[in-house]
Amino acid sequence: MRAYKSKPVKVIDIQLPKPYCIVYFALENEECASLFPEGSIYSELFYLGGNAFYFRVDCKNFMEAFPHYCNIYLCLELEDAFDPIGVECDYAMRGRAEGRFVKERRVIIPFCSSSGGRIGSHGLYGFEWSSFIEENSTYFVDGMLQLKVELTLNTLQL
Repeated sequence: MRAYKSKPVKVIDIQLPKPYCIVYFALENEECASLFPEGSIYSELFYLGGNAFYFRVDCKNFMEAFPHYCNIYLCLELEDAFDPIGVECDYAMRGRAEGRFVKERRVIIPFCSSSGGRIGSHGLYGFEWSSFIEENSTYFVDGMLQLKVELTLNTLQL
């Protein structure tokens, strides 16, 4: 398996009438399994309307009495304060049974300025670890977890 500082993404970028992109992100089953009991994988940065975004996939146990979870986040990274933005997000995962991307849902994600650094994140998926990583998991098609996320930049009215 190849070691990445950040995993590559494939991006289709469309600027008119509004900044819009389609981002594909894939992880091998072994990469996900290596996250247990606690670890993270980050995608490379991709840009929408001049804003830097990335995906974070992690395995965590938030409370001792509960099982571990695999979580997938859409994150925004900026170093300076910025005007609030809204990102319309349609996301889908390729399903084993369907063999195609199955749309999960559409959300508008607000990102607002804070004290700097990694500004915000929004959870796209959360899976109980044992069902996510099991041998016959429906989340992996030919050993790959495959995501498709469509993002449209909108102004945010606070």
